[in-house]
Amino acid sequence: TQYRMQLAEKMRKLRQLHDFLAQERSGKLLTRAINVQIKNVLQHRQRLRADQVELLPLVSSSLRNALNIQMTRMQLAPHPFLGAWAHIDSACLVSFLHDTMTDMHISVGDALFFEDEPGTSMFFV
Repeated sequence: TQYRMQLAEKMRKLRQLHDFLAQERSGKLLTRAINVQIKNVLQHRQRLRADQVELLPLVSSSLRNALNIQMTRMQLAPHPFLGAWAHIDSACLVSFLHDTMTDMHISVGDALFFEDEPGTSMFFV
């Protein structure tokens, strides 16, 4: 069945990771941290990103732009200033963000910043 094939593929990938970490002598603590992060990622269904949807390139640029505006509005709605800006002039906000904002896809356990490190960015999670 498809479930068994998916499970076998998952187990193959975990064995491959185990073999790689052993080969590189990553150490117990690092190996454990990597395994915990991998298991967390595998347990939580990841959100699809637009670049993963194969049919989106078939959609006209105006509709993709409208979708991009909607996605941006939803992501920034909780922020008081940016949420209000999105309601007043979404196109202007999206244009501004296109020039200033970068998408960053992270996994559970990834570090965005470290204590006592000077801040150079703002993060919307």
